Order: sequence, then C-alpha cells, then structure tokens
Amino acid sequence: MSKNKRKILTRAREKLLKLYLIYIGVYISFIYEQRLSLCL
Repeated sequence: MSKNKRKILTRAREKLLKLYLIYIGVYISFIYEQRLSLCL
C-alpha cells in the first residue's frame, strides 16, 4: 500500500515539475517579447 502511495506522489510531483517548467518558459518568453517590442 505504501509503495502505491509513493508511486502516485512521485507521479504528481513530476506533473507539477512539468507544469512549473512550462510556466517559467512562458513567463520568460513573455518578458523577452516585451523587451523586443520596447527596443523596436
């Protein structure tokens, strides 16, 4: 039982990490585009 719980927790953590990385990527690209538009 504890093994199954641990598996679910690790899967949830991996999903959260992926979402976090995607969020950071979108945020960086957004700032980058704003800086480009400011320079132009």
